[in-house]
Amino acid sequence: MRIRPYRPDDLPRLMRLFRETVHMVGAGHYTPEELAAWAPEDLDLDRWKDRLARNRALIAEDDGEISGFAELSPEGVVDMLFVHKDRQGRGIASALLAELEAEAGKAGFDLLTTQASRIAKPFFLSRGFALLAAQRVECRGLRIENFRMEKRLAP
Repeated sequence: MRIRPYRPDDLPRLMRLFRETVHMVGAGHYTPEELAAWAPEDLDLDRWKDRLARNRALIAEDDGEISGFAELSPEGVVDMLFVHKDRQGRGIASALLAELEAEAGKAGFDLLTTQASRIAKPFFLSRGFALLAAQRVECRGLRIENFRMEKRLAP
């Protein structure tokens, strides 16, 4: 596996990975209505282009196939961290998060935050994030539970 910066030609594969992973991995954690609101069939291509251009996005790749991706916002938010539905449990998320943490440290951040799903909450807890609060966020007319979390970075 190698980790590399996002390229604009990755976008169609990232959108597919995101949607498939949310629906397959999230099925035991969220209702079908919540999953459809979180990752609808008609993902907004322009919105994705903007967010990926604005954030520091990394791609995990195996033999030319995208295994996962992660984003770090300019404010120190781990905005997305997704691993392909068929490649869960292989250390991909850990490698992506370690790279984001290293980049955040170089950029002078001493704190990372995230809004973790029910699926991701145990992962972030195991990587040193503290749970701040459960919350319900608006997503296409539904209120979906996630968790505000943070991690202090070593100086």
